[in-house]
Amino acid sequence: NVHSLEKLIFSLFALLFGIFLLFIFALVFFMNRSVISPIKAIAEGMKDIAQGEGDLTKRLNVVSKDEIGQLSHEFNTFIEKLDDLIWHVNDRNQNLGLVSNELSGVSALMSATADSVSAQANTVSEAAEQMNSNMTTVAAAVEQATVSANHVAAAAEEMTGSITEIAG
Repeated sequence: NVHSLEKLIFSLFALLFGIFLLFIFALVFFMNRSVISPIKAIAEGMKDIAQGEGDLTKRLNVVSKDEIGQLSHEFNTFIEKLDDLIWHVNDRNQNLGLVSNELSGVSALMSATADSVSAQANTVSEAAEQMNSNMTTVAAAVEQATVSANHVAAAAEEMTGSITEIAG
């Protein structure tokens, strides 16, 4: 009977061990589905974004309300804010492009105006040089007229002297 008692204990031990193994497998399966799979999904989503190939419209499924569900929810919130930030940066970039184009137009207009002012200044400078030349010519003519007038005055004075002599 000791032998059958040993067989019974061994069978009971084998049964308990089998139940224990089933419990461990069920626990591992449950942990895999409820903890590891959602964490892997979060890790894949983060990896997708970190590699620069991320689709910012992608969201994680929030399956539970535990810490992993909260982590998924916060990840989705982070992605939404990141997406909004990128849209705002893109919008500002477009506005900056428009302002840059406007400044380029203003710069071109200022350059054309500066060229026009420069051309007008050159025209005024040329006119001033011409006027200076004319003034020099007029001054020479006035000087010549003065010399001629002096000659006429001297001749008149000489003639007056001659008339006075003849009269005397």
